[in-house]
Amino acid sequence: MLDEKDLQILTGLFEASEERMMGKVTGMFEASDERMRQHVSEQIEGSEQRMRRHMSEQIEASEDRMMGKVTGMFEASDERMRQHVSEQIEASEDRMMGKVTGMFEASDERVERRIEAAEQRIMQSVSVLMESKFQPQFDLLVERQDAILNQLTPRSEIDDMKEEIRFLKSCIRQLNQEIENLKKAM
Repeated sequence: MLDEKDLQILTGLFEASEERMMGKVTGMFEASDERMRQHVSEQIEGSEQRMRRHMSEQIEASEDRMMGKVTGMFEASDERMRQHVSEQIEASEDRMMGKVTGMFEASDERVERRIEAAEQRIMQSVSVLMESKFQPQFDLLVERQDAILNQLTPRSEIDDMKEEIRFLKSCIRQLNQEIENLKKAM
């Protein structure tokens, strides 16, 4: 069994580990959020300019270029995140193309709202992804801690062993004394 001091040390270690992990996770979310905002903003500006100039001819080429850029930007990202972003951009372009009928001023506001919604969905997906990556590691830490705790000898057994050792020592002393007495008697 662990005593209170050991539990406090373990608690401190886990809290320090959680703080470091939260700092790293927060930094990763902030960096990902900024890259995502910048990327989406660049892609939408480029898409709107191409649509104004070459609407009927360039729709398919615009989607291909946009998908290529999105794919290049997220090479290091998890495949599910890449799939989600591609689907959101493609769905956004489909919605924009269906509604673009000469109302570009009004469509700018609608596009901004859709982008914000997509960013929120993406951030939710990132949260789920991060949880799926870190939760197994936390579970593994708990399993390892349980294994260590199971390997420790319980305090009661140690106390019993100490008592047996004291008893054996006293028996040895008594036997040694009897041997000495017998030697003297001879």
